[in-house]
Amino acid sequence: MSVINQMLQDLDQRQSRQAEGVDILLSPSRPLNRRRLLRLSTLILLLGAVAITLWQTGSLERLSEAMATIPTAPTAPTAPQPQLPPQTATATAVATPPPPAPAPISVSITPKVAQAVTLPPTTPPAPPPLPLINAITPNPAPAQLGKVPLLIRGQNLADVTAIEVCWPKRCQTFTEGQFTLVDAKTIHLKLKMGYGPEQWTFQLTAASGRSNRFQLPLLAPPIVETESASAPPPSPPPMKQPLPPTAAELAQAAYQRGETAYHNRDIENATAAWREALEHWPHHHPSREAWLRALLFDQKQPQQAEEVLQQGIELAPHHSPYRLQLARLYHQQEQSDKAMALLQAGLVTTPQQPEYHAMLATLQQQQGNHSPALEHFTQAVAIDPEQSRWWLGLALSAEALQQQATALEGYQNALLNRDRQLNASMVAFIRGKLAQLSPQ
Repeated sequence: MSVINQMLQDLDQRQSRQAEGVDILLSPSRPLNRRRLLRLSTLILLLGAVAITLWQTGSLERLSEAMATIPTAPTAPTAPQPQLPPQTATATAVATPPPPAPAPISVSITPKVAQAVTLPPTTPPAPPPLPLINAITPNPAPAQLGKVPLLIRGQNLADVTAIEVCWPKRCQTFTEGQFTLVDAKTIHLKLKMGYGPEQWTFQLTAASGRSNRFQLPLLAPPIVETESASAPPPSPPPMKQPLPPTAAELAQAAYQRGETAYHNRDIENATAAWREALEHWPHHHPSREAWLRALLFDQKQPQQAEEVLQQGIELAPHHSPYRLQLARLYHQQEQSDKAMALLQAGLVTTPQQPEYHAMLATLQQQQGNHSPALEHFTQAVAIDPEQSRWWLGLALSAEALQQQATALEGYQNALLNRDRQLNASMVAFIRGKLAQLSPQ
């Protein structure tokens, strides 16, 4: 009991001293000295360090417990933190060690190794079957020269790209385009020479490059087809869509309708059909010439005929019938100057047209201009010497110019090239001139 009493007395003394210390600190009348102020600051720092240490220790323990729940990443146990003894207000200042750093967390991750997949061994695709020959026809083979047809019958012949044929003296290779694949079992081949019953060698090469060689007599029995089903008939060729008629075809059809109507003396419908033809194709010369015939001889419309002729000359300046017909029309209308100007213009575009020269010569001769007439007649017969009228016109102009030798030659050629253009009276006239001009 004495010990207990002694401890109680010590406790009472400590409490009384603490109360006095607090009174001293809180009392505004007694100033604090430097030593007491230093002790108080040290006590506050120690209390703060202890509080921080205790807080960090609790955080690390909770982190360790959380990491322990991860099965793939076990963590090392956290080292226990040392417990500091309780501090009192009268404790002396001691150096507080820094808090220990948390232990590093090591996470071990085990990589998953992919299991090797064993594939079954792949077998290469089977090569396409080789072509085979069963027989070659005809049977027996004719021993003749020239292109001899052969029919090679067998199996798997659709992929054949080359055929090499060898006989005792030479070989010949046939590529695609030089033989005809009839079907998968028949090939049609032509040789440019005769052949006989000797041993032949055939090598068939497929598209894959593989080949198969056969040696067999040409006189082999023909293969017997065992298939009951006959081959389907070849499909008919595709129907071609008819093309629309061209302008020339439409014009020709209208021209034929006009000719039919004209022969039936239906002039109105005939001219309407020819006009329609020229609307389809203005260069359809038969329709224009037929229309001119109806205008000049049936309908007696020279003015409209002149317009149609002028249009034709503009469209086809080298077509001589239009220019000649218009020159005759001018001559009938007593417009010889216009006719000659028209013909002269024609000679510019077509200088070798003999009818232009002959008509110019005739017009000049009718006006008494024998010198240019002789010149044009001479050019006309030089281009076409078989026209008797032109020789007769040449002889007349030459005789008017007193060129007896030229005139005699002209009469002689006119009689020599006599044709239907010379009637009996004209032939008699020529004979008289020859008798008159010939030397005695």
